[in-house]
Amino acid sequence: MSIWFSYTKTLYKKVFMIMAVLIAIIFVGWHPFQPIYAWAFLIGALISLVPQMLFVGFLLFRGLNVPQANKLKVLYQAEIFKLCITILFFVMLFVIDQTISPLGLFSGYFSVIILNNLLLFSLRKQ
Repeated sequence: MSIWFSYTKTLYKKVFMIMAVLIAIIFVGWHPFQPIYAWAFLIGALISLVPQMLFVGFLLFRGLNVPQANKLKVLYQAEIFKLCITILFFVMLFVIDQTISPLGLFSGYFSVIILNNLLLFSLRKQ
């Protein structure tokens, strides 16, 4: 295993653990006051977090055994996979529960995206 691979794997483990803890803290803190928004926040955060985890897993483990000339192709495949999983989750959610709060849902979704980028940036600097 290369040094880059083990560093990246460790970095993403830290990022995903911090994000999961922050999502749980926000959910638990918000639930007593606004349970409808808290559940929508949690669902939106999971809709964003799970495809991101699958993206990283696909990219790290699939991209590891690919020749250098095909690395970009694997990156695009992983991104398309993540986008399809995200769309599938949103479609399933809107079919199952049509009364979900859009404010809570999209605040959870976008906060995880922003948090992911900020954590990667700040942990990479250390």
